Amino acid sequence: MITLEKIKVFNRYGGDIDGLARNSRSSDHNLITDNEWSLIDNVFQDIELINKRLVAQTYIDQTFVKLKENCDRDSYDTFVSKIDCYKDFQKVADILGEIKLSIKTNTDTVCSRFDNAEHFLTDLNQDIANIRKCNFTILDKVHTEFLPTSTYQEISISNGWDDNYVKLSSDFDKLYERLTERKTAHNS
Repeated sequence: MITLEKIKVFNRYGGDIDGLARNSRSSDHNLITDNEWSLIDNVFQDIELINKRLVAQTYIDQTFVKLKENCDRDSYDTFVSKIDCYKDFQKVADILGEIKLSIKTNTDTVCSRFDNAEHFLTDLNQDIANIRKCNFTILDKVHTEFLPTSTYQEISISNGWDDNYVKLSSDFDKLYERLTERKTAHNS
């Protein structure tokens, strides 16, 4: 299990496992195994590739799975904080969570593409889960749902929470702009 202490040992030697072998304190050497060292090194490489937008979404998804399986909570938080877009994606997920809170079983979805509130919530929950994993494809889908006369606006108007929608939409637009600027910058 990767811990903050093991990450500190890795960083203390600049990621150089030979440096650990040559110069280590016995406490450092006893704390971290070669497999854990390699895993930490691989995660840092994965994060660099994610930040440069050089990997497919499946690779990003696998990185999150690897982190959850091999890290304690603090080390997981440390690693994901190094993903440039992570915080903004979490804020987008929180905005979608606000929309979710406005949906009740009797929510009118007639003006949207959904048959009922249950179908809408199923779709929204999937989007939230994917957004939490920094999924740019779903981010573009959510952007479409926020467009004028699209799903979120139509449901908000039909159900009387359009004032809240305007704020949520504005907050989303700022985040979307920041996230797509990063995406475009890394692709060029």
